[in-house]
Amino acid sequence: MKSMILSRVDVSGYHTLYLVADNKEYYLFRQAYRRGVADYYRNGATIDDAINYSKAKFDTSVMHTMSKLLSHIRYVEKEFDIIVLDRTRRMSERKIKKNCA
Repeated sequence: MKSMILSRVDVSGYHTLYLVADNKEYYLFRQAYRRGVADYYRNGATIDDAINYSKAKFDTSVMHTMSKLLSHIRYVEKEFDIIVLDRTRRMSERKIKKNCA
């Protein structure tokens, strides 16, 4: 299953964004409500689509959220020892190859 970013809106008017990887939800961050962000992440977005600026259609609130996502995903990867991003996967493969040689 592909990892996804999911947004839930609570009654106080905030988005809470989660990373869904391996059927587990990881809390990323919470931010003020923006309609564009709600529309983009409501049904979930794959990691590739979640940080792809060309799909934001020049919506500044979505672009701002995308810029925050990358750093929070990296933090979750380190904290819970999971691999979500392709860059992290390549780095870990490189370390394995280096240790085997």
